[in-house]
Amino acid sequence: MALLGVPLVGVRLDRLGCKLRVIDGVSGKKAELHRGFVMKGQDASLVWCPQVTVRTSKGYRCVDNLLVMSDGGKSVTLAVELDGAPFHQDAAKESRRDRELGVPVLHVDAGRLDEPGLIAQILSWAKRQLDAAQAQQEAHGGFC
Repeated sequence: MALLGVPLVGVRLDRLGCKLRVIDGVSGKKAELHRGFVMKGQDASLVWCPQVTVRTSKGYRCVDNLLVMSDGGKSVTLAVELDGAPFHQDAAKESRRDRELGVPVLHVDAGRLDEPGLIAQILSWAKRQLDAAQAQQEAHGGFC
């Protein structure tokens, strides 16, 4: 999923509204820049970063794909994880991990990677998550 038709660029995820604490996977220190794909669509902008290490309350976790989608200064942080052999296989463990991340997570079966339209489906899911987050924030008195 990391082979999108756009170049990788250095991005500062925290400045884009990323809700996860992105760290350097080697040093454990805060990552200033991370490599990601930057895309702009009609309705939103997206930064898609493959293989991102984050720090949670339980320790370090490697997210297969970290997405930050934004529109008009509002953003949502998302994760896309690959499932199936040889990737994540234990559903209960993955559910605990998803809760630990604290962001919406989409699980994609690794057997679907060559499926036409998969990227479009992921982007549609991400946009729905942004729309839902915006609606929830507006219902509670504003977007933070």
